[in-house]
Amino acid sequence: AADVTDLANVSAALGTTAAAAVTDTSGGAGNDGKLLKLDAVGKADGRDLTADGLKIDKLPFVNVTLIAAGGDRVTNTAVETAFVSAVPVSAAQVAAGQRYKVRASFAVPSDNAADTLGLKAYFGTVEVAAVTPYDPTAGDVLTFEGTFTIRAIGAGGSFDFHGGFIKDRAGFTFFPSNGLAEALDLSTDKSIAFKATWNAANPADQVDLRLLDVETWVVP
Repeated sequence: AADVTDLANVSAALGTTAAAAVTDTSGGAGNDGKLLKLDAVGKADGRDLTADGLKIDKLPFVNVTLIAAGGDRVTNTAVETAFVSAVPVSAAQVAAGQRYKVRASFAVPSDNAADTLGLKAYFGTVEVAAVTPYDPTAGDVLTFEGTFTIRAIGAGGSFDFHGGFIKDRAGFTFFPSNGLAEALDLSTDKSIAFKATWNAANPADQVDLRLLDVETWVVP
């Protein structure tokens, strides 16, 4: 197999500069099965690295960190609102057995009096986990970690999810999923997304999505 540290070959195949395309590589001979660390999901779409015959889809997983430029905040609204950053799932590339391990971190820089905050995670229109609305304190940090496994694709698609939200304040609280298979039409592009709901619209009520990281295990 070719050496993926040849950034000129990688750049030509991905149609971008080496610096933009690859932030970390595992070099040396026999690189099928090593990790390429990419800066955008669109760079990990299985296109041939034509200069050396290596395909990204031969790699077991790619790790991508996604966060909206300039930050990602939900504030001053009492309507359930999606964070801008999300994990895209392409209908053209998804396959049965494919897994997405998603990690996210949320921070509450400020809050107003006794206003409450709820968080939910969705795959497409399917809610997979939720934080029961609670009265946060400025400085709170909440995390999400879970694995989505594709069981079937197309219009009759389905997936299962294991994981949930964790809130660590005055003790450990875990908001898990049910772990059951869920139906989801995967004939069209979907996303794994997060939404926040404040019970009142106040500019002091702020919750930020600080980290959104995904590892994708690709089906051989």
